[in-house]
Amino acid sequence: MKKAGNVIFWAVVVGTVLTALYTFYNKSKQDTEAKQAPRMQQTRTVQEPHQEGPQVPDFELKDINGDSVKLSDYRGKVVVINFWTTWCRYCIEEMPDFNELGGEFEKAGDAVVLAVNVQEGADVVKSFLKKKELPFLKILLDETGEVAVSYGVSGYPNTYIVDKNGKLYKYIPGKTNKKTVLDFVNEIRR
Repeated sequence: MKKAGNVIFWAVVVGTVLTALYTFYNKSKQDTEAKQAPRMQQTRTVQEPHQEGPQVPDFELKDINGDSVKLSDYRGKVVVINFWTTWCRYCIEEMPDFNELGGEFEKAGDAVVLAVNVQEGADVVKSFLKKKELPFLKILLDETGEVAVSYGVSGYPNTYIVDKNGKLYKYIPGKTNKKTVLDFVNEIRR
């Protein structure tokens, strides 16, 4: 009888600890989401009527060749900003789609893809690019991660679609594809 009481006691203790851990985890997750919420809540979805999002932070980064590139240089064009790393499997899987989009946007002349590599050196990125054929991607280097932080990036990949006035139109967390991005870009083009 005493043994059964001990089993019940420890089951209650373990259950209480697990419940406390789960509550703590959810609270931490909600706090993190709340910090990013203002940016997320101001993005549009397909069903909402057109409304302007917040102005995105301007930035200046070096491209893979060492030339300076400013986001504001592309004012008047739709800009797709994709934050990625060489070690991110999903980033690598979506790169061919972004490369195709880059080629199509270059022909149309009204949009551009900026592929922002985060916290990796130029040598690492160049070595990675030797194994890939991505001629239509404008690769930028955010070696310090400051630009990614200013956009609220906490994981990879993350994609931001910016309208012609430099305002956030859509945020896509995680892996995406050509069709999804192109659908949003075409909405802006209308």
